[in-house]
Amino acid sequence: MHKTKLSTLIVFLISGAFFMGIFVGSNNTRDGFGTKNISVQDKKFERYSPIIRKDLPSDFKDVNFNEFFEVWRTIEEHYVPKPELVDSKISKTKEKLPTREEVLWNSIRGITHSIEDPYTVFLPPVESVEFNKEIVTGDIEGIGVYIGNRNGALTVISPIKNTPAYRAGLKSRDVIVEIDGKTTKDLSVYEASKLIRGEVDTAVVLGILRKGNDEIIDISVKRGVIQTPNVEYKTTDDVFIITISTFNEKTPRLFSKAMREFYSSNTDKLIIDLRNNPGGILDVAVFISSFFVKKETPILYQYDGDGSLLTYATKKSRNKYIDEVNPKIFILVNGASASASEILAGALRHYTNAVLLGTNTFGKGSIQELIPIAKNSTLKLTIAHWLLPDKSSISDKGIEVDIEYENPDYDNEIFHFDDEGDLLIEFALKKIRG
Repeated sequence: MHKTKLSTLIVFLISGAFFMGIFVGSNNTRDGFGTKNISVQDKKFERYSPIIRKDLPSDFKDVNFNEFFEVWRTIEEHYVPKPELVDSKISKTKEKLPTREEVLWNSIRGITHSIEDPYTVFLPPVESVEFNKEIVTGDIEGIGVYIGNRNGALTVISPIKNTPAYRAGLKSRDVIVEIDGKTTKDLSVYEASKLIRGEVDTAVVLGILRKGNDEIIDISVKRGVIQTPNVEYKTTDDVFIITISTFNEKTPRLFSKAMREFYSSNTDKLIIDLRNNPGGILDVAVFISSFFVKKETPILYQYDGDGSLLTYATKKSRNKYIDEVNPKIFILVNGASASASEILAGALRHYTNAVLLGTNTFGKGSIQELIPIAKNSTLKLTIAHWLLPDKSSISDKGIEVDIEYENPDYDNEIFHFDDEGDLLIEFALKKIRG
């Protein structure tokens, strides 16, 4: 255990992204810069050269790129990395300079950092493929934990059930201050994720600050292949419980199956558990809402910056069972319920008799679009902000619950997957039956 006290640590700003509220499959194109692969003999390794348009777009006429390339050229010609001693000989270190393509990528990252938006990030080709696969399928390689920027610190949003992170004891709201001894100061969420991930069966050591502890705790986690849980359901006596862990392409089919089971359960009591659900694909929240509200009902409004609002409404009629039975609906949320899960919770409370129980939600009210860029890279860009049906924003503050569960024996910041130990579920069961 580290001896560093909490009082001596500096709270730092993390710039990066946690994938919540995302539009996938954009066909948008953007003017800009491309890259091409050229072989050069200089320094005996392949470099990449940026292509700059002969005539810049008219809205970039006031931008002078001479300084940019002069700095780049000067670094290549004169910068000397520190010497390394190998077998009593000084090795050549200039060959270890980044390639021109790597320099270009880092320059683009500098543009994204300049707008100071924690959810906007540039993804080079390899990372772009990994990210797109993860957000669409939900399958990842790593330790099984969602992380994000929370109050300027790299924070665990939630560990995923039955994963290495969950078994190692990581908890929601844990602040990650070190990764394998390297400080997370100045790391984006994306950059931190790259360090945490690695070869399966290898270990990563996370330095954690946790509420109630004054010292950093080292937690070693063995990496593995992670299959994220999605939709689970069960009946507890006369109450039907559906747990939604994320919103990806599998969720609509699995939720539809769960609802069919609910219709045949002959109960009028439904609990939807959204605790530790970080969100995902926005349209999935609209799809799930359609089971409970009428067709063409606004589920959220999108603000694009020009003062107008774009409406997202249900496209199908709700099931007759909902009309006939008018079930009691309880929605469980906590501080790790974010983005699309907040949309769903807010919409159902607005249009139905749904009651929100637990603790206030995360508060992520922006929308990111995956925009293809040259050479298979992707820009994940905040392109809009969304509002709840009453046109209120949940950014930063989150959604307040109707019933806040307070119990000295229960920590609302931790998701209890063990049914016998889940005191909030027991409390919700009593309330919905009461």
